Amino acid sequence: DYIKEKVHDDEVLQKIYTNEDLDEADFKKLEKILWQDLGTKEDYIKIYGENSIYKILRGLVGLDKKKIAENFEEIFDKYELNNQQALFIKTIMAYFEKNGYLDKKDMQKDPFKSIGSMSKLFADDKSKIVSLVDKIDKLNRYNIKS
Repeated sequence: DYIKEKVHDDEVLQKIYTNEDLDEADFKKLEKILWQDLGTKEDYIKIYGENSIYKILRGLVGLDKKKIAENFEEIFDKYELNNQQALFIKTIMAYFEKNGYLDKKDMQKDPFKSIGSMSKLFADDKSKIVSLVDKIDKLNRYNIKS
């Protein structure tokens, strides 16, 4: 709850929320928040395992709806999408807003599974898949060990 309350007041948390670049000093500040202000590194690892600080915080704060829309706007502008394709992409967008990141393996589960697999939904034009994966990767870009 502390993190969610601070997202609009803290510069580094705001950067995470709006998918902006972080530098070494930003990561140091995040470590201080998690490993000193809110607990210890051992507490963090017990609760979250070896997941990156960025991934955990992104999961807590979510991702800005405007940034998500900007990210996927090109796909809607560039391609003629059928209803199922548009629904699939909008579901990805909603997932990012709520969860902050999307592991591609999660696309094999609901809510995506009930719409269909990406390879079948976009079989008409493989470039749509390439573009979609690129957009997902762009939003997941800090989903790495820190």
